[in-house]
Amino acid sequence: PTGVTPRYRRLAGNTVAVMAGRSVAILLALALSTVLFRALGRERFGLWSLFAFLVGYSGVVDFGLSAAVERQVAYLNTHDQTGEICRTIGQALLLVLAVGCGLQAMVFFGVHALDAWLARPVPLDVLRGVMVLPVSLAVMTGSLIVGSGLSGLQRMVAVHAWRSTGMALGTVTTAALALSGVQRMDVLLLGYTAGAPIAAAGQWWHLLRAVPTASPGVARPASWRLHGPTLGRLVQFGGVLQVATVGPMVGEYAFRVLVSQRFGIEYVGIYDLAARAAIGLRSLASALFVAMVPFSVPLLATADRLQATRLLRLAVKYTALFMLPSSILLYITADPVVHWWLGTGPGAAQVAATLRPLLIFHALISLTVPMAMIGRSAGLPAPGAVTAWRGGVAGVGAGVL
Repeated sequence: PTGVTPRYRRLAGNTVAVMAGRSVAILLALALSTVLFRALGRERFGLWSLFAFLVGYSGVVDFGLSAAVERQVAYLNTHDQTGEICRTIGQALLLVLAVGCGLQAMVFFGVHALDAWLARPVPLDVLRGVMVLPVSLAVMTGSLIVGSGLSGLQRMVAVHAWRSTGMALGTVTTAALALSGVQRMDVLLLGYTAGAPIAAAGQWWHLLRAVPTASPGVARPASWRLHGPTLGRLVQFGGVLQVATVGPMVGEYAFRVLVSQRFGIEYVGIYDLAARAAIGLRSLASALFVAMVPFSVPLLATADRLQATRLLRLAVKYTALFMLPSSILLYITADPVVHWWLGTGPGAAQVAATLRPLLIFHALISLTVPMAMIGRSAGLPAPGAVTAWRGGVAGVGAGVL
């Protein structure tokens, strides 16, 4: 049909933009992990990884708001309701602020209650990290939500240009602190989130330029007050997505805690390094998945099932063509790659051994994601939620055995 080729060119362009942004994120994460692994030592790096895992996955513990905002903005733009875009983003940010304040209060009183219950003080490093964790999560999540509004308009280049800028600033700040001798978890975590407000401001500016009709909404206080229908749509859709995305994360975190209890906190750092390396290929492949959602919302709105089926086939095909050969190559070369990365220290061989099974897992699971993205675009995220939880439970069960 007329217009199909330009449409798919836009999808390809957005995919390239997301892949470039993901590549920068992967490289920055690996560089920071390498610096901190050497600067903090194995034990303290293991503790850092437990906190950084939560902060780095801030988009996973946001009630599904990032994905809900992205889809809602794409829907509003498709149906010429751009005046509601600022209200949608504002409602999501208000919810993040409220939840962040509540979580901070819970952490404050919970730590003191745990301290009294254990009849011994909580380790100072753990206490400092936990106390700033809600602030770090709220700042990172707020930045992601603003970016999700822009990605809903399929402006992926601007989204990832600003995200990469913010991440680079946070990475440089954290590395500089660690190399200068700072080892406090609270200072390092706050440094890690230092670039998020800058990224959010830049993305908001691009959003208003992309949708001029949304600009007046910023000046109206009503756009930033609680609005039941808008908030209800975000929570209803995002709640199911939260169930879907938090399942694997809970399983992953439970596995890390299990490893720390059985083998010691330093082995969590070993697993963290292997997991970061293994998920790199999947993160690159997920560039296509990210671009699929705002692209397929208008596609499904026109009930064009033929093109939706074609999109699904193409996504699975190109995911397999990328993931399977690259995973096999990295599996074969794991030892020299890890030795080049971490040297020949006592932990390098353990990282390489842990990397191999994780490569197989990520290669297989990535082939199932395109169907979940189509369901999300159609407003049907429940099947993906059920599948995600089954996979998380199975993974923890296998780890216990």
